[in-house]
Amino acid sequence: MKKFLKYVFATFIGTLFGIIAFFLIIFGIIAGSVSMVSDFTQTDVTVKDSSFLVLTFQEPIQEKTSFNPFGKMLMSQKATSLGLTEMCESIRDAADDEKIRGVILLPDILQAQYTTVFEIRRALELFKSSGKPIYSYADVYSQKSYILSSLADFVGMQPQGMFELRGISSQTIFFKDLLNKIGVQPVLFRAGKYKSAAESLLLDSLSPANREQISAYITDIWSHYSHTVQDSREEVEYPLSYYADNLIVWNATNAYRHKFVDSVLFYDEFLSFVYKIAHIPEEKDIPQVGLSQYMMYRAQKNEPDLLLGKKPKIAVVIAEGSINMGEGDETSIGARKYARMLRDLRKDSTVHAIVLRINSGGGSALASDIIWREVQRAADEKPLIVSMGDYAASGGYYIATPAHTIVAEHTTLTGSIGVFGMYVRANEGMEKLGLDFDTVKTNNFSDFGSPFRDVTGRELAVITTGIDEVYDTFKLRVEEGRNLSPDVVDSIAQGRIWSGKDAYELGLVDTLGSITDAIDIALLQAEISGEYSLAIYPKSEEFIDFVSRSLFKSDMGVFSFLTSIFGENTSSVLEQFTKSVPQKNGVYMQYPYVLRIE
Repeated sequence: MKKFLKYVFATFIGTLFGIIAFFLIIFGIIAGSVSMVSDFTQTDVTVKDSSFLVLTFQEPIQEKTSFNPFGKMLMSQKATSLGLTEMCESIRDAADDEKIRGVILLPDILQAQYTTVFEIRRALELFKSSGKPIYSYADVYSQKSYILSSLADFVGMQPQGMFELRGISSQTIFFKDLLNKIGVQPVLFRAGKYKSAAESLLLDSLSPANREQISAYITDIWSHYSHTVQDSREEVEYPLSYYADNLIVWNATNAYRHKFVDSVLFYDEFLSFVYKIAHIPEEKDIPQVGLSQYMMYRAQKNEPDLLLGKKPKIAVVIAEGSINMGEGDETSIGARKYARMLRDLRKDSTVHAIVLRINSGGGSALASDIIWREVQRAADEKPLIVSMGDYAASGGYYIATPAHTIVAEHTTLTGSIGVFGMYVRANEGMEKLGLDFDTVKTNNFSDFGSPFRDVTGRELAVITTGIDEVYDTFKLRVEEGRNLSPDVVDSIAQGRIWSGKDAYELGLVDTLGSITDAIDIALLQAEISGEYSLAIYPKSEEFIDFVSRSLFKSDMGVFSFLTSIFGENTSSVLEQFTKSVPQKNGVYMQYPYVLRIE
């Protein structure tokens, strides 16, 4: 009995110390992050006269500026992710800022998709049109970073640096054989022959229809890339495909020989060049301000006017991630949360116009319809402009249809007007594991949707009818929102993805442009001619909410929690698999958003 009590007491003490240690660790994380939070939210940034705005793009570029309080604790992570809207608006402001004399680009490897990079380039084009210079230098020019640098007045490169010019590709991982080995068989229902969502679970290679649409899309991106670069670098002799097909330009020497860069030089020599051309004595420092600091500088100037309502307010609602029911989180679009947000903005008399920024491949059909309704109601009362990012497809396009004006980038992936549903049949896998199931039910279809039996003919008919009805509703939304005939919509639907350029020619979008262009259209429609203020929604998450959600919210999941701390470099295959499978039962408007374009 004494031994038993001793073991019980020891176990209790061990558990108690474990709990105390856990909370001490959490307290340490919170305490250690206080200084980081204060660093991130500081507003005492000053900009010297005749400063260069330095753009490095070392942080991941997302739709909305976010802060990861764990970032500085981990060598591999940044604490801040810069938001595209604030970034482009800052570059635009810098064009008229007397304190900014030019831009120094140090791009190297950009952590963004092509459409995002082209949007930043548009902001730099506006900056350059003000007459201020742009100077670029890099150790490595990736294909994406060179989109920006090709615009510069001077392009320099490290003598041993690498230059990427290889064209664009897309790769898809298929899980059919893996699922067969474990006895799991997905069953897909879809409306639209191009609707390829979940195809990676059913096939071992691209279907002809999917290969056709992906090929057309990436060919369009490459064509736009080539024309953009060659318009800026007229001295480049041959079409870019000639260089890419033969891997001619791959290092600094070849990049200089074929006039993709203006000079091969070391970084100290590049600095000397800036000193000389800017007439700065070399014994003095080059006045400069980083992009994140300049964004804080803008915020501290604009916040008082925004809070006091001195300037007309444009609300920019950022809808990024998968569209789901409920509240969602920082990486998804929750129907309840966004419906409430749009409803509040519609009723807010201080908001003169709404810009809905969409970067989403869709998700739940029901959730998309809930958001669509509030977008429609908001558009009935004030100017509502949609700006499309890298993706605005399927459900992402569905919620855009009521807008007064839809703006897409040339390389935006959009369309995918189609619907699918899926269930998983796992009875064979259970048999392999030696598991048997027996069912007791009150009615014929009480176990409808069970993964442990085959689907009956009646159930197939119900599912198919449901898919067709949602698809018909989707097409109706497009017909009414875009003022297109049923025949035209049917011909451009079928789940087919389109580039922004093709969508413009087909009437799915109104104009090609960036988030900055969308804001300008909102100002015009709201009849705002003077100064204005931007309010970004949803509001950034408070630090304590971030910790609470990350550690204790069950529906975030271990994978999302690890990603929020350690970044996107966790198992890409696992990510693709998990994103290929709908999270819950129901009908989905979702394009193959695991499509990787490199």
